Amino acid sequence: MDRKFVIWGIGTRGKSALDFIGAERTAAFIDNNTNVVGDDYFGKPIISLDEYLESYRHCFIVISMAFAHQTQSVEMQLAEKSVYSYFILNDCPCRSEAVRIGEIPLEMDARQSNAIYGVNLFSVLLYYHLMQIGCEKLCLISQKSMNPLVLEQVKEHFPEIKIAGIGEISDTDRVFLTVIGVDDREACMKTGCEVENAYDFSDRIELNHNPDLKKFKDVHKGKRCFIVCTGPSLRFEDLDKLHESGEICISMNMVYTGFPNTKWRPDYFVSYDIRIDTDVFDGLDIKHKFIADAYYPFWEKAHDSSVYEYHISFEYESDDSPKFSNDFSKTVFGSTSVTYLCLQLAVHMGFSEIYLLGLDFNYFSGSLEHFTDGYIDSVKTASKTSITNFEPVLAALLTAFEKAKEYAEENGIRIYNATRGGMLEVFERVDFDDIINS
Repeated sequence: MDRKFVIWGIGTRGKSALDFIGAERTAAFIDNNTNVVGDDYFGKPIISLDEYLESYRHCFIVISMAFAHQTQSVEMQLAEKSVYSYFILNDCPCRSEAVRIGEIPLEMDARQSNAIYGVNLFSVLLYYHLMQIGCEKLCLISQKSMNPLVLEQVKEHFPEIKIAGIGEISDTDRVFLTVIGVDDREACMKTGCEVENAYDFSDRIELNHNPDLKKFKDVHKGKRCFIVCTGPSLRFEDLDKLHESGEICISMNMVYTGFPNTKWRPDYFVSYDIRIDTDVFDGLDIKHKFIADAYYPFWEKAHDSSVYEYHISFEYESDDSPKFSNDFSKTVFGSTSVTYLCLQLAVHMGFSEIYLLGLDFNYFSGSLEHFTDGYIDSVKTASKTSITNFEPVLAALLTAFEKAKEYAEENGIRIYNATRGGMLEVFERVDFDDIINS
């Protein structure tokens, strides 16, 4: 395949897309940030949408946004320009972007396959790979939810790909299923053919597993912990009480901006995005720190043995709720807050009671506030960005917390909200003072 792609977004997801597609198939990056247009990103030019329309329209776009509301915003921009030649990275199977297409651990004999169900970036690249290794009879089956305007562009840009209907699959065919929709799964199964779920193979990509994290499995089985968030309701006297009581604590991001005011330190620290100040972070007196592999700027620098790498994945159930991991060493599922990651770490460690503290969940007012005055300045300095519309972010996070509650109830784990005030009502409310003094 000699056709090239343009990736929308220069974040960590954009880098993942580049790794998956390959530099040789990537022509450029698109980004809305005018401050970066004209620069290079991993050797590829960063262009504007107008420049794409003028000089790169022969390239298919790959939208690499992590969250649905971000993707929808890009789709709206493209629709205004009547552009429908795009794939969405989130439509690819979980973690496929972590490895090249020929390294995907498919179980069915690829050379004997007849069809790939689902039209997306993954299925198109898989199609060409299977043809290259000797598949003679192969087609793509369009999923029910496929935008017909996008499908027409796929046919135009990739004319050598045969696209068929579900009715053309016979019970002797072998089909790779590359979409997550329940209706699509049922449609394939009803044909009576041999089907391999090529969507969820996350546990089979050993490249992303970190065996060093296995030692934390059930290390605190049956105990309780506090996940300390950084909302404005968090008090230094609360942190002092946690310290004096010897409570096991997990915290996040730039909680260290409050360290000058308390002797408390979390036992475990979690972060996954570019908001950490790496220079400050290296000197933190925290025993165990967990940083996502997606934060490549950090991993390009030296780090000490107290830092553990984990793999973050954005994979969703058919109802658009994020998945919840029970094995932190293999993968951790992301949402719009690091708190969701902390919950998965707590479950991995075996805690049976989890208390949330400082999780105010009240950003609907449009203000971003934390428990220290200097916190937001650190965020802006580290990330160079700020959030202006919190509603879709919090809506996604609310869905994530509901998923966490569902998982906890099914597995005999209790999650409580010990925050002073705030707007999160998913978890049972408890009084922090009563808990800490009991």
